[in-house]
Amino acid sequence: MKDIDDATRRNAAVIELQEKILDAQQAQSALIEKARELEKEVLAARDALVEWIAKRTVRCDDKGPDKVHPDRRIGICFVEGKELNEWLVRQGWALNFEPYAKGRYLAAQRDAEKNHRADSDVTGDEVRSQLCVPKTSSVLIA
Repeated sequence: MKDIDDATRRNAAVIELQEKILDAQQAQSALIEKARELEKEVLAARDALVEWIAKRTVRCDDKGPDKVHPDRRIGICFVEGKELNEWLVRQGWALNFEPYAKGRYLAAQRDAEKNHRADSDVTGDEVRSQLCVPKTSSVLIA
């Protein structure tokens, strides 16, 4: 009887492991699909930015080293006098990202949401969590 109980437990363990593997494969497929969708959005944002800049004059003001990553520089760029970050937010390609934005792009984000150029339900924390980006990093967000 002991052999039957052991075999039953092993079979149950194998079935449980198979279910976990199936769940992991489904989760992986969902992540791959999200990554493909994100890649399409990133490429669309890049193409829109390239088209907007085209042959216009771009000027970037150096604001010094990043406090978290001192090997990086902070800059604010302008295309013929229009701030690049503000344009990205207004077009729905980026978010007003606190605490770094300090509210500078809230009006642009509201305009993008009002005119259906942005997903009004998406927050910086949500973007960060979906991309597995730590709170100290920034991603495609003004």
